[in-house]
Amino acid sequence: MTVSLHWVDEEDLLFTKLLDLRWRVLREPLGMERGTENNFLDGKPRTTHLVAVNNSNVVGTITIWMIPNSNQVRLDQVCVDVDWQKKGVGSKLVKEFLRVIQNKSTVKTTNKTVSGNYNSIFVHSRVSAVKFYQSLGFEIEGESFLEVGIPHINMTINFDDEK
Repeated sequence: MTVSLHWVDEEDLLFTKLLDLRWRVLREPLGMERGTENNFLDGKPRTTHLVAVNNSNVVGTITIWMIPNSNQVRLDQVCVDVDWQKKGVGSKLVKEFLRVIQNKSTVKTTNKTVSGNYNSIFVHSRVSAVKFYQSLGFEIEGESFLEVGIPHINMTINFDDEK
């Protein structure tokens, strides 16, 4: 079973499927209502999404916010369909994202072109996902905190300015 990766924005046909996956994986298990899968970052000019697709189904997604006037990028709303977890989909998504940021590449979607000179990425990781992010080079920064009622911890990865 293979997946293809696609950069999308809120106008893309895959965005609705992305939202459904977010709700099923990140919100429904917490007893949260539909609509809570919408993120405050969605629709911002420097926000884009990377999705993993298999047979037109979104099986994984991450949201990227390239913070204006900053050298930081926020990785957010990382999730993989339960049937696709532990099969490398999450790693594939994050590695592609890291490649784009590290190489200072431009991301193009249907309606957006996003690029920048970023050398730091942060994610509010669920405590249960810390080892996953550590395996990709992220480091714990600070103490745990509650977000959507569950423990999270800030994790970062920094790139050298030299390329």
